[in-house]
Amino acid sequence: MTKTIETNNEYHAQADIFMEVHDISIEFIPLESGCPIWNDHCDHKHGYHYKVIFRKGQKSFRIDYWNSLHDSELGIEPHAYDVLTSITKDDPGTFEDFCSNFGYDTDSRRAERTYRAVIKEWGKVKRFFTPKELEELAEIQ
Repeated sequence: MTKTIETNNEYHAQADIFMEVHDISIEFIPLESGCPIWNDHCDHKHGYHYKVIFRKGQKSFRIDYWNSLHDSELGIEPHAYDVLTSITKDDPGTFEDFCSNFGYDTDSRRAERTYRAVIKEWGKVKRFFTPKELEELAEIQ
């Protein structure tokens, strides 16, 4: 189904070093593709769906992740870099702030569902990573 393509690029190296320094492991579990919250029509024009589990000592957290359609079509599996750069790293603030920052309509039910999902993810992220790790995580680009 998918393949890992070895890349020795600086972006992946940043993520690999971060993960190693903080003794964090990551596991990608392929799932039957469901519709991402941001896809209104669920036409399955999105990447493969994964359950991603981060572990550090006794702590862990899980998120859903869809890789890009491009990578899915080429059979490229996601890398830690892909997930680390896409997770919520800051408090999204109020619903109104969120909508303003990301171009959502405050009257949109989809925007509200997305906001609630981001708030939930932020809660997991801030419980898992230390403030210092969050600062370092923000530097991975």
